[in-house]
Amino acid sequence: MLKTGSILFIISLILGFKFKIFQLIALIIVAVYALVIPYYFLIMKTCRNCGVKNPPFKEVCPVCGEKDWKRR
Repeated sequence: MLKTGSILFIISLILGFKFKIFQLIALIIVAVYALVIPYYFLIMKTCRNCGVKNPPFKEVCPVCGEKDWKRR
């Protein structure tokens, strides 16, 4: 998602100098990044068994099946 969004952002930024709609698309992409990236790095927790980031409300890690994956 981040790679595709980055490519779309760069294209929209370049075309935004000529067309106003692409400026709006670039602004929307920046707003989505401002919401997604803090959620991914601040709220999602890393499983201590397999290293995959999971939402904190999950009881069991969906990748490795560890029950106490949040326990330190």
